[in-house]
Amino acid sequence: MLATGRISQLVLVIVIFALYLIHERYKGKLKIEIRTLPAMEALPEAVGRASEMGRPVFAHVGGGVGGQGAPPERVASTLAGYVIMGEVARLAAERGTDLIVSLFQPTALPVAYETVKTGFLKGGQPEREPDIRFLGGQQHAYAAGAMGIMKREQVASVILMGSFGAEALMLSEAANLAGALVIAGTELTYQVAMFVATCDYSIFGEEMFAASASITKDPEEVVNLRSRDISKFILIGITLVGSIAALLGSDAVIKLLSW
Repeated sequence: MLATGRISQLVLVIVIFALYLIHERYKGKLKIEIRTLPAMEALPEAVGRASEMGRPVFAHVGGGVGGQGAPPERVASTLAGYVIMGEVARLAAERGTDLIVSLFQPTALPVAYETVKTGFLKGGQPEREPDIRFLGGQQHAYAAGAMGIMKREQVASVILMGSFGAEALMLSEAANLAGALVIAGTELTYQVAMFVATCDYSIFGEEMFAASASITKDPEEVVNLRSRDISKFILIGITLVGSIAALLGSDAVIKLLSW
């Protein structure tokens, strides 16, 4: 015997998967635009500010790409953060700006190196070596090291992207004390208040993936975004119809969803 609600959930999953297949099939013919994100528009400003002040940009991608401390559900956000960091590296190379990248997970070292190196190549400085600093694998020890770099180097701009825990507020506040322009992004909703209160520009939730797609222009990423957006509209529509029906004294939608 099926558990309550399992059939309706199966139908919704099939519908959502069908939407993805349709978009995948016609992705070459669909014109899908990604709305402009203020935080992404501010990246050239952040790098340009550092160039004008003669001070470095500090960048960190929270989360890992494998091993301990890298939950699978957070890896996608971490990879999106590396795409954004690659764009920062490109801008830094074009403007001749110093870029300091810090890490707390050793498995991310090769990813960070190749990301920044590729960004330098795109920016016209293929011979330039990345300044990547490993600060230890413990959360607060890393935060202390990163805060020290911001203070000593007097960074002009700070870019924080990916998954963050208790160190989020420590890093953003240290950036403010250094007088830096701060741009932060994460998929974790419980960090919204922290970053909104302490950062000049913020990206949250699925905006991380939209930001990544706006840089790469990868049709696969754009299709995924469009499919998820339509799925959310469907779920919101079901919720609204169910709420209105309940107000009118009908439980038809509730019964349908519990099928």
